[in-house]
Formats: sequence, structure tokens, C-alpha cells
Amino acid sequence: MKLEEIQDKLKEFLNDTDCYEHCVRVKDMCNSLAKQYGLDVYKAEIAGLLHDCARKHSADELIYMAEDLNIPITEVILTEPHNILHSFIGALVAEQTFNITDQEVLSAIKHHTMGASEMGLLGKIVFIADKIEPARNYEDVDKLRKLVYEDLDSAILMTYDIVIKELLETKKIICDQIINARNKILFHIQTKTKIL
Repeated sequence: MKLEEIQDKLKEFLNDTDCYEHCVRVKDMCNSLAKQYGLDVYKAEIAGLLHDCARKHSADELIYMAEDLNIPITEVILTEPHNILHSFIGALVAEQTFNITDQEVLSAIKHHTMGASEMGLLGKIVFIADKIEPARNYEDVDKLRKLVYEDLDSAILMTYDIVIKELLETKKIICDQIINARNKILFHIQTKTKIL
């Protein structure tokens, strides 16, 4: 399916202008970062465009779908089921509704919210593009937007630091996945070994 066809289908599927426009901005940011880091632009655009495709579902619907996929519904997930589960379910929606079969694209969608200990280049790009697309406005976002074109891994580490600081300040639970992914990227930066 052509990108334009997927984009048109997503607009109708989401039926939410704000979410759709966010997805388009993330797609455009993925395009730019893919060019910067020598990644297949089409794959990056597809992953960026579809990263929030499950946001149309309510928290209850996401929990129900997660249970069908044998995703354990933990106390942590129940604190913010919509924010946590939409990325995991998004990979399923992308596959079933948009006929995406590329496992790298599906993995990038699945991990775009919290990242993962093992993220490839596409996963890193979608993760960071979601956090720095032009409508995002928070302290240090402009520094992050500059850094991402200089050192992708350092930008991801900075993103984790910003997210964790906000979670601490608002007294929200921090998922293990965020801590583990931050530790892995920090270890990678410190040892200069490649994360596969």
C-alpha cells in the first residue's frame, strides 16, 4: 500500500484530527531523521505515521485487547492503561488494519512510548520523533531537537532523563522498561559498543 493510501486510511480510522495531525508530524520527523542516519525513509515514515494508530481505542478496549494477547495487566499498567498499552496494541492494529508485516516497523510502533532495551535504528528514530515533533513544547525540547541531529543515542538518553524527571516531579510510577532502556543506552554510550 502506498504511503498516501495509508495516510488517508489512518485519517478515517482515527477520526480524531489532533491525533492524526500528530501522527503526520511524527512521520515527517521520522523522514528527516531517516535521511540524517541513512535509514529507509519509507519504513520510517510508515512507522511514524502509524505509531499512535491504537489511540482511538479506550483504556478498557486496550486492556481487553491486551488480555487477548496475553499481555499481563499489572498494577503499573492500570495506573495509565491508555498511555502504556496503546503502543503495544498499536503494533497489532498496524498489522491487522493496515496490513503492515515488516517486523522492524511493528517493533518500532510497539516500543515508541517507552523505548526498549534492544532498539534498532528505526525504533530509536520513532521513539525520539514522537517526543520532539514540532508541536511538542517542554523545557529543553529545543536542545533535544538540535542534539538529535548530532548524536542520536545522546538525544535518547536526554529524552529518558526528561521523562524520568517529569515522572518523579509528578509522583507517577516509573515503568521498569523505561529504567532498563535508559540504562542500556547509557551503557552503550559509556562503552561505545553497538546496541543491536
